[in-house]
Amino acid sequence: MRISNFKIIKFTNVKNVLIGFVILFLLLLTTHYSLLTTISAEPNCDSPGPGDLDFCISRIEQEIGALKPAHEYNKKELAG
Repeated sequence: MRISNFKIIKFTNVKNVLIGFVILFLLLLTTHYSLLTTISAEPNCDSPGPGDLDFCISRIEQEIGALKPAHEYNKKELAG
């Protein structure tokens, strides 16, 4: 009789542990759901992540290229 009681207790302990893991998983999933589903159309170059550096560098280069003609014009105006 003792052995069968031990098996029932062991099974319920395993069952309780599994239920605990499922509850913990669901709790973590619901608390971090917004982080998992956040979609950004464009990286934030004010504080870029490691994968965003190439994008931010090319964006800065485009801005420099767009401002270069005005800079050259201003240098000519100041020299003349």
